[in-house]
Amino acid sequence: MYVVLHRSAVQLESGVYINQSQPITHFELIDQHGNLFTETNLKDHWSLLFFGFSSCPMICPLTMQTLNQTYETLVKTKRPHIIFISVDPEHDSLQRLNQFIHQFNPHFIALRGEMSAINALQKQLHVSVSTAPMSHGTEVLLINPEAKVQAYFYHPIQVKTLVLDLNHLIN
Repeated sequence: MYVVLHRSAVQLESGVYINQSQPITHFELIDQHGNLFTETNLKDHWSLLFFGFSSCPMICPLTMQTLNQTYETLVKTKRPHIIFISVDPEHDSLQRLNQFIHQFNPHFIALRGEMSAINALQKQLHVSVSTAPMSHGTEVLLINPEAKVQAYFYHPIQVKTLVLDLNHLIN
């Protein structure tokens, strides 16, 4: 499957809007509390999704800080769920992910799973896949309430422009 990017009537300040995207198909991961998390957990609300790893020295903490500042800036009724998916399940235990995610915001969700499941989800979402976690992608994905990718945001992401884009899209 390929994503075709067309010029869209929706213009974003800091990302690429996807006119037509396919629903996210079945996947199974585990959240930081040990609960099953599937594509159905993405339905009925907006989500921002980011792949990374807890020991990342720069991009992951910076992106998570940006997502937290964005989250705190948005009106409570328009706040998306913030979801961090580990690309290093060998080292990112549930306890470690729980500690990592709480550094940024206790309302955020951290997920882990088998590397094969994570790679399959990355491919499905058209996110950079690497065999070494040190070279993971920097994309942040906006998932709509139908569990479809609505937009991609790329590093460096600025809080101000991301807030403008989210306010525009989530209305």
